Amino acid sequence: MFYKVYNRAIRLYILTKRLFKFVHYSKYLVAGKYCFSPELKIFILHQKKEIDFCSNILNTKIKKTCLPLTFLLRILNFLFSNKKYGSILLFSNSTAKSLPVSYKFFNLDKNSVTTIYESHSKFRMDINAYNQFSMYFKVPQILVIDEKMMLLAEKLILPTSDSRCKHKTTTYKTIINTYINYYKNSNRHSILATPQMYLTEAKRKGMNDRWCKFFASKLKPYADTFVPIYFQHGDLSSYNIIIEDGTNEIYFIDYEHQGNYVFFYDVFWYMQNLARQDNVYNIVEDYIKGVFDKEFHDLFKAVNLEFCRSLKEIYYIIFVLEMYNNRLFTLSLNLAEKVIEELWDTYSLCKKMSH
Repeated sequence: MFYKVYNRAIRLYILTKRLFKFVHYSKYLVAGKYCFSPELKIFILHQKKEIDFCSNILNTKIKKTCLPLTFLLRILNFLFSNKKYGSILLFSNSTAKSLPVSYKFFNLDKNSVTTIYESHSKFRMDINAYNQFSMYFKVPQILVIDEKMMLLAEKLILPTSDSRCKHKTTTYKTIINTYINYYKNSNRHSILATPQMYLTEAKRKGMNDRWCKFFASKLKPYADTFVPIYFQHGDLSSYNIIIEDGTNEIYFIDYEHQGNYVFFYDVFWYMQNLARQDNVYNIVEDYIKGVFDKEFHDLFKAVNLEFCRSLKEIYYIIFVLEMYNNRLFTLSLNLAEKVIEELWDTYSLCKKMSH
């Protein structure tokens, strides 16, 4: 009972703070009637173009127009003469229990995305990530960098109308080959870790004892095998991989979760995200069946390791532990366990289907 009351209180606090943040940053929005998404993470101009963009590109359900917010926005637009950055405001890097550290404004007329940061360190991190990744990955062009305002404007890459359908085998192979090139040519020296280190960290951060014992039994023969850690994207979902309309070129966007991860973290993240969020299971199935063995062999070779087909499940478990240690441990115990259950059920189901 106490836990439910506590969670509701935290949720109410976060929603209230988001509303105040909207009031503060709405001076950068064009005037008009605005609607919003559940949890107040996105505020959208009530126009067909903006609503279609949020539904099709941001995959966001829209609530009804909020008249008090619209009235307030008109007052703010009258009082302030700031430059308008767009008609959609997205609270980035925000969860049900946390406030955002940056705010994205989408301008669909000028095809630009402007991000305003609240943390100078986060602003510099994203600039550094852009400089690092742009050498090896196709990323949107930076249009403006304003150190004083902690502002970063980029070109908005619009996906093909059937972009979701194109996240298939050829796209996945292209992604892996991009990482192979990155590891071959990157000057960054990797850190080394072992599965036992990941498991120990997961225990320390509160992973359910049942899962700790289960993973320990699976990892036991390989517990002290070293695997390299590299600087990666950290959130390589289908929404952060854009297949550009007209060119079909693949862009990597939104490096908000950049960091050091086990070297195959991003390619596994993309794989499981397609299955869990988009119900596209063929990539996980093909991984198990060996469709990507050549690509994974080359990926491991790029970091001076040998890919072993019989250890595919072990690699996936290491990924799950890394995901827990970096993201899931911040969730409630029940929700974290639910996600782990989903991750393992996804792999087990695909394993059965692949035979």
